[in-house]
Amino acid sequence: MSVLSKAYFHDEEAAYAKLEAIIWPNGPVCPHCGGTERIYKMTANAEKRIRMGLHKCGDCRKQFTVKVGTVFESSHVKLNLWFQAVYLMASSKKGISAHQLHRTLGVTYKTAWFMAHRIREAMTVMGMTPMGGEGETVEVDETFIGRVKGAPKKRAYHHKMKVLTLVDRRGEARSVVIKNLQPKTIMPILKANIAKEKYLASGNCCVSIKMEDSPYPVMGGSGIGLQSILSPFIYRPLASDFYDLLGNWHGRVGSRSSTGPRHATARRRETRRRNPMTDISKLVDGYLAIWNEADAKRRRDLVARYWNEDASYIDPIMAGTGHDGIDKMIAGAQAQFPGHVFRQTGKAEMHNDRLRFSWVLMSPEGKDAGIAGSDFAIVAGDGRFAAVTGFLDRVPG
Repeated sequence: MSVLSKAYFHDEEAAYAKLEAIIWPNGPVCPHCGGTERIYKMTANAEKRIRMGLHKCGDCRKQFTVKVGTVFESSHVKLNLWFQAVYLMASSKKGISAHQLHRTLGVTYKTAWFMAHRIREAMTVMGMTPMGGEGETVEVDETFIGRVKGAPKKRAYHHKMKVLTLVDRRGEARSVVIKNLQPKTIMPILKANIAKEKYLASGNCCVSIKMEDSPYPVMGGSGIGLQSILSPFIYRPLASDFYDLLGNWHGRVGSRSSTGPRHATARRRETRRRNPMTDISKLVDGYLAIWNEADAKRRRDLVARYWNEDASYIDPIMAGTGHDGIDKMIAGAQAQFPGHVFRQTGKAEMHNDRLRFSWVLMSPEGKDAGIAGSDFAIVAGDGRFAAVTGFLDRVPG
């Protein structure tokens, strides 16, 4: 059965039920007063102007729907159409334009443009911590996209928009639209996003920054030929930006409808969100957190968050299918090794929709329990696990 055949993509009532299950896993919560006990659902009635999904709080007497506080709030677009738009934008590897949303969803271009920008805003990562682990390398480079409005066209890049990209070799990527490539513009961005103990690898972008002025140990620089040193990590996000524009805007790169400083950062954010390598660390951390979560309710919520409904897991000892099967399987493993935790070892790697990483089981005393393995995963278009195959690399005896 196709993912797009799910009821919440076609029926608004089913879409409300799906969103409520995601946002209110333990029942409705009033966004006005925080009440949970005296909340009742009102029956939709167009004649009495009672909206679908409407609830009323018995404590503060205010009405609300599950859309309050989300990007769907105050929108007259049907919620199932919102779900379709979110799926299309999250799963389209080369992006999807507002015009394509307009044609696919059967809404006006103005509505599609509004929906696209709200969804991109929802992709913002809040509370970002410095990039990189201790002693690891963060790569920095620039690309030039579109054209600055009103700037005279020249042979070089001066009339184009400048996008600075930082990539942690563990997989995280961040892009920022900048005014110029001067050190006084670049250095505050580096200081805000990279911890000082990390290594900085830069190509042509930061050649103009003197090494003694950098707060980081610097790899490369003028005359070192860093283009042969930098890994593909920095170039994949930059290339993805170009594919995004060429695939999305069909030759209109540089026009007001395609790029501009006002919206370029949001489109870079969308590209980063669609790029699987952006979420490698989060995927692996979330996966291991499920195996380590002792609370049954929280573990069940994590399974639903990181695994597809029909996902499967198999290794030489056990197997599970669907949320129930996987949850029971993990609960059994925890009962067999009480107090033990899984820790990632080495670096996770991903290409296309395939993810590989290794782990080791640690005892309650924090020592190696003698069990280690590697897992190979297939990641679905929505960013959740579709299938995982586990291998035991080391067992006692």
